Amino acid sequence: MKFKKRIVFAVIFSIFLCLCGANIIFCANGKALQSVFADETLPTAYCIRDEYILPTQNQSAQNLCWDFTLSTSLSNAIMKHTNQYLDVSEAYISNVRSIAIPDTTCPGGPGSFPQYNNRCRDYGVVLEQDFNYETSFWMTKENNTDFYNFYKNYADLELIKNYERVGFNTYRELQPYERYPVISAIKSHIYNYGSVMADCKWQTASTTLVKNGVNKVVYYKKPVSTTNSIHSISIIGWDDEISVVFNNKTYTGAWIILNSYGSTSGIDGVFYLMYDDEDVYAFMAYKYTENPDCNFEITSVNSNAVCNVNFKGKYYGNLEAETAQTKQKNIFYNTNNVALNYDYKANNGYSIKQIDVYNLGVDITDKFNISYNNNSFSILSSNCDIGAYKVKITLTNGEEEIFSNTAFYVCDG
Repeated sequence: MKFKKRIVFAVIFSIFLCLCGANIIFCANGKALQSVFADETLPTAYCIRDEYILPTQNQSAQNLCWDFTLSTSLSNAIMKHTNQYLDVSEAYISNVRSIAIPDTTCPGGPGSFPQYNNRCRDYGVVLEQDFNYETSFWMTKENNTDFYNFYKNYADLELIKNYERVGFNTYRELQPYERYPVISAIKSHIYNYGSVMADCKWQTASTTLVKNGVNKVVYYKKPVSTTNSIHSISIIGWDDEISVVFNNKTYTGAWIILNSYGSTSGIDGVFYLMYDDEDVYAFMAYKYTENPDCNFEITSVNSNAVCNVNFKGKYYGNLEAETAQTKQKNIFYNTNNVALNYDYKANNGYSIKQIDVYNLGVDITDKFNISYNNNSFSILSSNCDIGAYKVKITLTNGEEEIFSNTAFYVCDG
């Protein structure tokens, strides 16, 4: 009970309602999130998959929707800021949550944004390459500490320091004219910073829309649910013009959401959440904010990568997919050479000591030409097999060593 009381008090104390211009949003740690919507014209429809490769993941039956959704938001915030894709290990977050809160289930079980955020900051972030999700099915309460003692050696304490949590006012009880500023602020965040987590009662339905004379089946969350089951999903875009009829009422305008039950769920994992849905209880996300306490950060990534996204426009308008080039610069085809250049900042007296590259846990640094200076480093190779590669950057300030991780991916081209 003491722990629960501390959590409730912390949430009430650190989150307060504020007015930022015309946008009604709440903010973490007393910092106002200023929407930039007033300074730009956003499209009537947009999806992060228009510009970036965004995989559909599958949490199976572990009740870790909150973990997957928040990992997507953190990964998206990094992606929007640096143009690189990183796959954050949900298994590690589940592991350290049970270390910090011993009475929680392991693996799996319900969780919250404060739990996720606090565990990342206290225990670090591990990449999927080091601790993949399938491994978590071997975790139990009896061996959870053994898992932690092993995987903590892969945890990056720097990665999350420049990403803060933000929230938006839930508008379910607002009048229609009051909802628009909140919707606009959420759109602006998606466009500029990445996906937004939403908690809602989860019941789905499907309908057939006619687009250019072609019948298209779409899947959506029922705007009025009869279940008490709360589920977390990722908002990855919007369509102001899509309409569905539910219980003889027409709903126009929807969020494009990505679920975490695999690509056979919905369309490629995608559903619609109507703007006027009555069962949404929270909107939360990560965004980039520079933090002087961060000892190392990658600020941008450039490369020779030419990799395509295949879902542009598939979830709005005529629901027809186009092919476009991804903005992610760390995803390659195996037919290309790998030529990566990273710009970075090292603060508080730290500088790069060495850089190592791993594949499947094996050190393969000798297969790469690696160089670095005070503000950039490069990784070159003419012969990379298909796989997920981890890059470990070790830094020193003359007294102690720290490290930070990044990654690149080679796909079948």
